[in-house]
Amino acid sequence: MSLTVDLFQKHYDLREQEQAEVHYNDDIPYWFQRAIEEKDVDKLARSIVRSYQERNYQGLNEYLRGEKRITSLYYEHNAELLNRIIDELPSPPNTTLWRVEHFLEEKLKWAEKHIGKVLLVPSFWSTFSQRDRCPVDPTFQIEASANTRARMIADFTGFQLGEAEALYKSGTLFRITAVDTCVYLEEVDNVKADIVAYNGYTISQDDEDHEDLGPLSLSDMGII
Repeated sequence: MSLTVDLFQKHYDLREQEQAEVHYNDDIPYWFQRAIEEKDVDKLARSIVRSYQERNYQGLNEYLRGEKRITSLYYEHNAELLNRIIDELPSPPNTTLWRVEHFLEEKLKWAEKHIGKVLLVPSFWSTFSQRDRCPVDPTFQIEASANTRARMIADFTGFQLGEAEALYKSGTLFRITAVDTCVYLEEVDNVKADIVAYNGYTISQDDEDHEDLGPLSLSDMGII
């Protein structure tokens, strides 16, 4: 790992400073400060990723999607640190990934109206690198780019969720290419987003059908 211990010390300090005002659902291990003193960067990095896998994914992703309506330097730094750790992990063994979400039928109907649009996912996105590991039919089938922002995290942490997990960095862009039994996405970069995803999907003001309406979620549109 090329990361410095200072980044992990900042992670620890920000959580201590903000814990009284914001209830975080992750726990910093009792040995974290000792690992900082020992400059054990690999151990610290594994702790950050495993904390995300076990507990912190919900709170951090809600924050990144703008659902918490707070300002948290801790969450901002946590996202930056997790992204930098992900950068140093191995890419998925194949270019096709799958993601499972709720409300499959509703999302199929929604995606049919937005084929060709570019979707920005401000949060981290967990995917399956093996189709047969999906517990139910996948919502999304993703064609990863040559320089994909997804990385394999289970082997790094030793925390096996059973899905051969590949985690996408926050802020990844996907183009909706087709809809069949799932939504087909193509990972893209250096393009403008048309749609921002949060707890369902928000239609941005760049969408021709809603340019004067502002953001609309699936619930706003009567879909869920």
